[in-house]
Amino acid sequence: MAEVRVGINDQARGGESPSGKSPGEIDGSIRDSKNRRIAIFEAFRLFSTDVTVITTHLDKIEGYDPESLSPVFIAAYCDVIDFRSLIRGYAELVAARDHSGYTKNHPSNGVGVEVLHASDNLWLGMERRWRGPREVVFYHILLNMRFRSATVTSQNATGVTPVDSCESQAYLLPCEHPVDH
Repeated sequence: MAEVRVGINDQARGGESPSGKSPGEIDGSIRDSKNRRIAIFEAFRLFSTDVTVITTHLDKIEGYDPESLSPVFIAAYCDVIDFRSLIRGYAELVAARDHSGYTKNHPSNGVGVEVLHASDNLWLGMERRWRGPREVVFYHILLNMRFRSATVTSQNATGVTPVDSCESQAYLLPCEHPVDH
């Protein structure tokens, strides 16, 4: 990143904390060659589809981002056995709610979270929100830190019992065995 004169800062104070009583502390920002913030990221640990944990971190962004930067990166470090279930719950929650300070109700805005990448331990989704007249792209990164164990039981290697159909798996890994409808 040094060749293009872009830098990354971590744990910087800026904006406003969720309580509004002190400066906020964003997990990181990406800065250009003139030290201007061009993107921010928020990271947290996630052990289940915990609505409070997820919404608290998503709603912090408004206070940290007076510039309405785009993109915003949300990274969750997960430790779960059933990663597919976590992906489904996370994506459905994110798509259904309004993040504090951002709207999803713009005519050109698509619905839901677009899956950009999915594998056994990594999921990347993208959504578009609006903050006033400005479009803001959110990238959601879920990284499952629970890796396969050497012993595999009746479940497959990802820890998920295999299914025969790919119906209703829009937020999951790409379907490996499509069903004719």
